[in-house]
Order: sequence, then structure tokens, then C-alpha cells
Amino acid sequence: MHTAPAALQERITASWELPGDAARSEAVRAYRRRRVPDYQQAATDWLHADGHVIDTSALTPERTVQAALTQLHLTAPARPRPAETPET
Repeated sequence: MHTAPAALQERITASWELPGDAARSEAVRAYRRRRVPDYQQAATDWLHADGHVIDTSALTPERTVQAALTQLHLTAPARPRPAETPET
């Protein structure tokens, strides 16, 4: 999965990993911002050359899931089977 740099920055800015704790949420966002160059380097070096990339920049989470399922040749998310109960 890939997100364009501007969209990634917007997502980081809008995220609240720890609702109700602004300081810790900002610390997580700051960490994520520091890691962006590492991701961009990996994307440039090998991700786009060696993998199938789904650009999620303009996709909703639901559309992202559908794109991944399509790539995997599936039509719907796998659902866990209900636990079987012994007959009494």
C-alpha cells in the first residue's frame, strides 16, 4: 500500500492514536513524521519496482480493503466460522 506524501502528512496530522491524551498523540504523530523519509526511500528503492502497489492516497478505508481483495482475487473479507457448540 502506498500513500502520496501530501496525503500521508494529512493523515498523520488528523490522527489521534490516544484520544483524550493530546501530548501522547502528538508524540506518536511526531514519530510517524520522522519515519516518512524512511518509507519514501524504501518506496523509491524497491517497493514500486518489486511489489504490487495499491495507491491509497484517494481511497477510503473501505475502498482500500476492496482494492486489496481484488488484488488477491477475493470478493469479500474472510469471516471467522462461528464456534461449534456441542449438542445436548
